[in-house]
Amino acid sequence: MKRLLMTTCAVGLSLAATPASAAWDKLGSVSVQSNRDHDRVYDRFGGPVERLQFVAEHGDVYCRSVRVTFGNGHTRRVFSGRLNEDRRRVVDLPGDQRNIRRIDLRCRSLENNSARVRISADIGRYRSAWRQSPDWGRWWSHMFTWNADRAGMYHWVRLGSRNFNGRRDRETIRPGRYRARDLTAIALTPRDGDARCSRVRVEFANGRTRTLNIDRSDRLREDRVHRLDLPGNERNVTRINMACTPIGERNVTIDVYGAI
Repeated sequence: MKRLLMTTCAVGLSLAATPASAAWDKLGSVSVQSNRDHDRVYDRFGGPVERLQFVAEHGDVYCRSVRVTFGNGHTRRVFSGRLNEDRRRVVDLPGDQRNIRRIDLRCRSLENNSARVRISADIGRYRSAWRQSPDWGRWWSHMFTWNADRAGMYHWVRLGSRNFNGRRDRETIRPGRYRARDLTAIALTPRDGDARCSRVRVEFANGRTRTLNIDRSDRLREDRVHRLDLPGNERNVTRINMACTPIGERNVTIDVYGAI
Protein backbone atom coordinates (compact mmCIF):
# COMPACT_ATOMS: atom_id res chain seq x y z
CA MET A 1 0.00 0.00 0.00
CA LYS A 2 1.33 3.41 -0.87
CA ARG A 3 1.93 5.59 2.18
CA LEU A 4 1.03 9.23 2.40
CA LEU A 5 3.81 11.76 2.38
CA MET A 6 3.94 13.50 5.78
CA THR A 7 4.92 17.06 6.57
CA THR A 8 5.07 19.22 9.65
CA CYS A 9 3.54 22.09 7.71
CA ALA A 10 -0.17 22.30 7.05
CA VAL A 11 -2.35 25.01 5.64
CA GLY A 12 -6.07 25.53 5.89
CA LEU A 13 -7.96 24.58 2.80
CA SER A 14 -9.79 27.16 0.78
CA LEU A 15 -13.11 25.98 -0.57
CA ALA A 16 -15.32 28.01 -2.85
CA ALA A 17 -18.34 27.56 -5.04
CA THR A 18 -17.44 26.85 -8.64
CA PRO A 19 -17.73 30.02 -10.74
CA ALA A 20 -20.00 29.66 -13.73
CA SER A 21 -17.13 30.64 -16.02
CA ALA A 22 -14.65 28.08 -14.69
CA ALA A 23 -13.41 25.58 -17.28
CA TRP A 24 -12.76 22.28 -15.50
CA ASP A 25 -10.75 19.59 -17.25
CA LYS A 26 -10.94 16.05 -15.91
CA LEU A 27 -7.49 14.67 -15.13
CA GLY A 28 -8.45 11.24 -13.81
CA SER A 29 -9.97 9.42 -10.85
CA VAL A 30 -9.06 7.02 -8.05
CA SER A 31 -11.08 4.16 -6.57
CA VAL A 32 -11.78 3.87 -2.82
CA GLN A 33 -13.35 1.03 -0.87
CA SER A 34 -15.57 0.96 2.22
CA ASN A 35 -14.81 -0.04 5.85
CA ARG A 36 -11.33 1.50 6.10
CA ASP A 37 -9.16 4.30 4.79
CA HIS A 38 -7.29 3.61 1.58
CA ASP A 39 -4.16 5.35 0.35
CA ARG A 40 -4.38 6.35 -3.30
CA VAL A 41 -2.01 8.40 -5.44
CA TYR A 42 -2.66 10.46 -8.55
CA ASP A 43 0.51 11.68 -10.28
CA ARG A 44 -0.26 12.48 -13.93
CA PHE A 45 0.18 16.20 -14.65
CA GLY A 46 1.20 18.00 -17.83
CA GLY A 47 1.73 21.47 -16.41
CA PRO A 48 0.70 23.99 -13.73
CA VAL A 49 -2.91 24.43 -12.60
CA GLU A 50 -4.90 27.29 -11.09
CA ARG A 51 -7.12 25.19 -8.79
CA LEU A 52 -8.21 21.63 -8.14
CA GLN A 53 -11.68 20.11 -7.94
CA PHE A 54 -12.73 16.84 -6.26
CA VAL A 55 -16.03 15.06 -6.88
CA ALA A 56 -17.25 11.81 -5.28
CA GLU A 57 -18.86 9.36 -7.68
CA HIS A 58 -21.00 6.25 -6.94
CA GLY A 59 -21.54 7.32 -3.33
CA ASP A 60 -20.33 9.62 -0.56
CA VAL A 61 -16.64 9.55 0.41
CA TYR A 62 -14.77 10.60 3.54
CA CYS A 63 -11.16 11.73 3.16
CA ARG A 64 -9.01 11.82 6.26
CA SER A 65 -6.51 13.87 4.27
CA VAL A 66 -5.70 14.98 0.75
CA ARG A 67 -2.09 16.11 0.34
CA VAL A 68 -0.47 17.80 -2.63
CA THR A 69 3.25 17.50 -3.39
CA PHE A 70 4.54 20.38 -5.48
CA GLY A 71 7.39 20.45 -7.99
CA ASN A 72 9.74 21.93 -5.40
CA GLY A 73 9.16 18.95 -3.10
CA HIS A 74 6.99 20.78 -0.56
CA THR A 75 3.92 18.89 0.62
CA ARG A 76 0.70 20.50 1.88
CA ARG A 77 -2.59 19.13 3.17
CA VAL A 78 -5.26 20.88 1.13
CA PHE A 79 -8.41 19.06 2.19
CA SER A 80 -9.99 16.74 4.75
CA GLY A 81 -13.63 15.91 5.29
CA ARG A 82 -16.67 14.53 3.54
CA LEU A 83 -17.26 14.55 -0.20
CA ASN A 84 -20.96 14.18 -0.94
CA GLU A 85 -21.79 12.32 -4.14
CA ASP A 86 -21.75 14.57 -7.24
CA ARG A 87 -21.07 17.69 -5.14
CA ARG A 88 -18.02 19.70 -6.16
CA ARG A 89 -15.25 20.66 -3.77
CA VAL A 90 -12.95 23.34 -5.16
CA VAL A 91 -9.51 23.80 -3.61
CA ASP A 92 -7.42 26.94 -4.11
CA LEU A 93 -3.70 26.27 -4.02
CA PRO A 94 -1.55 28.16 -1.50
CA GLY A 95 0.73 31.01 -2.54
CA ASP A 96 2.24 30.90 -6.02
CA GLN A 97 2.74 27.12 -6.11
CA ARG A 98 1.07 25.79 -9.24
CA ASN A 99 3.27 22.88 -10.39
CA ILE A 100 1.96 19.66 -8.83
CA ARG A 101 3.95 16.46 -8.75
CA ARG A 102 1.37 14.19 -7.08
CA ILE A 103 -1.76 14.05 -4.96
CA ASP A 104 -1.99 11.58 -2.06
CA LEU A 105 -5.51 10.73 -0.91
CA ARG A 106 -6.42 8.80 2.24
CA CYS A 107 -10.13 8.19 1.71
CA ARG A 108 -12.86 5.60 2.16
CA SER A 109 -16.30 5.02 0.71
CA LEU A 110 -19.22 5.71 3.05
CA GLU A 111 -21.37 3.26 1.11
CA ASN A 112 -21.31 -0.55 1.14
CA ASN A 113 -19.83 -0.54 -2.33
CA SER A 114 -16.71 1.08 -3.78
CA ALA A 115 -16.75 4.72 -4.87
CA ARG A 116 -14.47 7.01 -6.84
CA VAL A 117 -12.96 10.44 -6.43
CA ARG A 118 -12.79 12.36 -9.69
CA ILE A 119 -9.95 14.89 -9.94
CA SER A 120 -10.28 17.90 -12.23
CA ALA A 121 -8.22 21.06 -12.70
CA ASP A 122 -8.81 24.65 -13.68
CA ILE A 123 -5.82 24.98 -16.02
CA GLY A 124 -6.69 28.54 -17.03
CA ARG A 125 -3.68 30.59 -18.16
CA TYR A 126 -1.38 27.55 -18.23
CA ARG A 127 -2.78 25.88 -21.36
CA SER A 128 0.30 26.74 -23.43
CA ALA A 129 2.50 24.98 -20.86
CA TRP A 130 0.35 21.84 -21.06
CA ARG A 131 0.58 21.88 -24.87
CA GLN A 132 4.36 21.76 -24.51
CA SER A 133 4.21 18.69 -22.27
CA PRO A 134 5.84 15.49 -23.67
CA ASP A 135 2.50 13.74 -23.07
CA TRP A 136 0.44 16.29 -24.98
CA GLY A 137 0.26 14.49 -28.35
CA ARG A 138 -0.44 11.00 -27.02
CA TRP A 139 -2.54 11.86 -23.99
CA TRP A 140 -3.78 15.31 -23.03
CA SER A 141 -4.72 16.47 -26.54
CA HIS A 142 -7.26 13.62 -26.61
CA MET A 143 -8.50 14.24 -23.06
CA PHE A 144 -9.29 17.94 -23.23
CA THR A 145 -11.98 19.48 -25.40
CA TRP A 146 -10.28 22.84 -25.83
CA ASN A 147 -11.10 24.75 -28.97
CA ALA A 148 -7.98 24.20 -31.03
CA ASP A 149 -8.12 26.74 -33.81
CA ARG A 150 -4.48 27.63 -33.21
CA ALA A 151 -3.30 24.29 -31.87
CA GLY A 152 -4.28 22.15 -34.85
CA MET A 153 -6.30 19.73 -32.71
CA TYR A 154 -9.64 18.11 -33.13
CA HIS A 155 -12.55 18.91 -30.86
CA TRP A 156 -13.76 15.89 -28.87
CA VAL A 157 -17.42 15.43 -28.00
CA ARG A 158 -18.77 12.84 -25.60
CA LEU A 159 -21.03 10.36 -27.41
CA GLY A 160 -22.07 8.32 -24.39
CA SER A 161 -20.93 5.64 -21.94
CA ARG A 162 -21.76 2.02 -21.23
CA ASN A 163 -21.12 -0.38 -18.36
CA PHE A 164 -19.65 -3.85 -19.03
CA ASN A 165 -19.85 -6.59 -16.41
CA GLY A 166 -19.12 -9.89 -18.11
CA ARG A 167 -16.96 -11.71 -20.63
CA ARG A 168 -19.57 -11.61 -23.37
CA ASP A 169 -21.16 -8.27 -22.58
CA ARG A 170 -22.17 -6.29 -25.65
CA GLU A 171 -23.44 -2.73 -25.56
CA THR A 172 -24.58 -0.16 -28.12
CA ILE A 173 -24.22 3.61 -28.17
CA ARG A 174 -26.38 5.83 -30.36
CA PRO A 175 -24.64 9.20 -30.66
CA GLY A 176 -27.96 11.03 -30.74
CA ARG A 177 -27.70 14.62 -31.80
CA TYR A 178 -24.08 14.12 -32.82
CA ARG A 179 -24.94 11.51 -35.46
CA ALA A 180 -25.03 14.15 -38.21
CA ARG A 181 -21.54 15.33 -37.33
CA ASP A 182 -18.58 14.42 -39.48
CA LEU A 183 -16.54 12.32 -37.08
CA THR A 184 -12.91 11.57 -37.89
CA ALA A 185 -12.14 9.20 -35.00
CA ILE A 186 -13.60 7.37 -32.00
CA ALA A 187 -11.93 7.29 -28.56
CA LEU A 188 -12.55 4.85 -25.69
CA THR A 189 -11.74 5.73 -22.06
CA PRO A 190 -12.36 3.16 -19.27
CA ARG A 191 -13.46 4.83 -16.01
CA ASP A 192 -13.70 2.18 -13.30
CA GLY A 193 -10.78 -0.06 -14.14
CA ASP A 194 -8.95 -1.58 -17.10
CA ALA A 195 -10.80 -3.24 -19.97
CA ARG A 196 -10.29 -5.29 -23.11
CA CYS A 197 -12.51 -4.99 -26.21
CA SER A 198 -12.78 -7.82 -28.73
CA ARG A 199 -14.77 -5.75 -31.22
CA VAL A 200 -15.82 -2.17 -31.91
CA ARG A 201 -18.13 -1.82 -34.91
CA VAL A 202 -19.67 1.40 -36.20
CA GLU A 203 -22.75 1.89 -38.34
CA PHE A 204 -23.07 4.88 -40.67
CA ALA A 205 -26.04 6.91 -41.87
CA ASN A 206 -25.83 5.24 -45.30
CA GLY A 207 -26.39 1.81 -43.72
CA ARG A 208 -22.82 0.55 -44.04
CA THR A 209 -20.87 -0.93 -41.13
CA ARG A 210 -17.18 -1.06 -40.36
CA THR A 211 -15.21 -2.92 -37.72
CA LEU A 212 -12.53 -0.65 -36.32
CA ASN A 213 -8.95 -1.74 -35.97
CA ILE A 214 -8.53 -2.80 -32.34
CA ASP A 215 -6.16 -5.43 -30.99
CA ARG A 216 -8.11 -7.98 -28.92
CA SER A 217 -5.11 -8.46 -26.64
CA ASP A 218 -4.66 -4.74 -26.05
CA ARG A 219 -5.32 -3.68 -22.46
CA LEU A 220 -7.29 -0.45 -22.29
CA ARG A 221 -5.91 1.34 -19.24
CA GLU A 222 -8.17 3.16 -16.81
CA ASP A 223 -8.58 6.90 -17.54
CA ARG A 224 -6.43 6.67 -20.66
CA VAL A 225 -7.64 7.62 -24.12
CA HIS A 226 -7.53 4.92 -26.80
CA ARG A 227 -8.12 6.41 -30.24
CA LEU A 228 -9.58 4.46 -33.18
CA ASP A 229 -9.55 6.13 -36.59
CA LEU A 230 -12.56 5.77 -38.88
CA PRO A 231 -11.64 4.14 -42.21
CA GLY A 232 -12.65 5.40 -45.65
CA ASN A 233 -14.75 8.46 -46.33
CA GLU A 234 -17.78 7.60 -44.18
CA ARG A 235 -18.10 9.93 -41.22
CA ASN A 236 -21.74 10.12 -40.10
CA VAL A 237 -21.97 7.55 -37.30
CA THR A 238 -25.39 6.42 -36.10
CA ARG A 239 -24.46 3.44 -33.87
CA ILE A 240 -21.39 2.09 -32.10
CA ASN A 241 -21.50 -1.59 -31.09
CA MET A 242 -18.91 -2.75 -28.58
CA ALA A 243 -17.95 -6.11 -27.08
CA CYS A 244 -15.78 -5.44 -24.02
CA THR A 245 -14.71 -7.16 -20.80
CA PRO A 246 -13.51 -5.71 -17.46
CA ILE A 247 -10.04 -6.75 -16.31
CA GLY A 248 -9.55 -7.37 -12.59
CA GLU A 249 -12.87 -5.77 -11.65
CA ARG A 250 -16.50 -6.89 -11.64
CA ASN A 251 -17.50 -4.16 -14.04
CA VAL A 252 -16.07 -1.26 -15.99
CA THR A 253 -17.61 1.85 -17.52
CA ILE A 254 -16.27 2.99 -20.89
CA ASP A 255 -16.75 6.56 -22.06
CA VAL A 256 -16.91 7.02 -25.84
CA TYR A 257 -15.86 10.22 -27.57
CA GLY A 258 -15.93 11.37 -31.18
CA ALA A 259 -13.46 13.74 -32.90
CA ILE A 260 -14.93 16.42 -35.15
